Amino acid sequence: MNKNENYIQKRTVNKLVLYVAIIQLPILLIQRNFYDILIHFNNSGQQIASFDFLFGSFFLKSDHSLGLYLFLVIASLYFNINNIRQSTKYTFLLIVYLSITLLLAESNISKGLLFLFYGIIISMNLYKAITRNRIVRKIMIGFIVVLGALFIYNIRNIELITSRLGGTLERNFTAEKSLHFFNLGTAKREQIVIAAIHVLDTKYIGDGPYSYFDISTGKFKNTIHFTQLIWTYFDLGLIGLFVVILYMYFIIKTLNINNRQGFYAVCILALIYMFYTTPFSEIGIIFSLILFFNFYKDERNYNSIS
Repeated sequence: MNKNENYIQKRTVNKLVLYVAIIQLPILLIQRNFYDILIHFNNSGQQIASFDFLFGSFFLKSDHSLGLYLFLVIASLYFNINNIRQSTKYTFLLIVYLSITLLLAESNISKGLLFLFYGIIISMNLYKAITRNRIVRKIMIGFIVVLGALFIYNIRNIELITSRLGGTLERNFTAEKSLHFFNLGTAKREQIVIAAIHVLDTKYIGDGPYSYFDISTGKFKNTIHFTQLIWTYFDLGLIGLFVVILYMYFIIKTLNINNRQGFYAVCILALIYMFYTTPFSEIGIIFSLILFFNFYKDERNYNSIS
């Protein structure tokens, strides 16, 4: 209705978007420091660990929704999506403030995307600033790629990474180890994929809806870790996986993304979150995509998504 009639002005919505982002830091600090007290008010019927308690003002355990929202606000401020800079005089300070907020949240994939975002921005600015000579630019691109590869190779076994993985990459992400952890029901997302590709029988139509998670008992049949892509593959097979990815593609296609690079970037962003969480059951993720990329679309032929 608002898209048709414009009852609520763009500037008002942009201010609301910024206010929602700004209040997340104090809420996260309260959740981080008063978990032992606040957890006693949990009447959801779900067990909530301390690392699942950093969801800000979003839905229960929706740390990825919060992470994506903050990431999109930061990107919007940098690229001035929907002319959001008009609603604030402190663009740079807000970007820094929201980056700190995101780093305090629990969504590690959102933190990784934030570092990647800054890495790309810094590299592009250096690339443009150093020289306009094509040969020198190509040499610089090669240097950055090699430097990045060496950096990733050398940090793979630092204590911060190995403590989260339970050991080195070489030790935990082989086909044999992945199958071992899969059979134990504790395999991580990457280990599930490795086991599915190299060891398990290929599933073309899957084992049927809710075979991965038994809705009648509330227990996982395979492993306790799940994502949109993994869950879909085991339930509906490669055919269902293709349909679900195609469904997300058409959702993104209806959004107001003005250039091809931005469209592909949002597609990749959606795939990443589909690998680490379940966007179709987290309304915050889908709503964020629509809010940032479709709210002001001037469209004469309004096609609904089934």
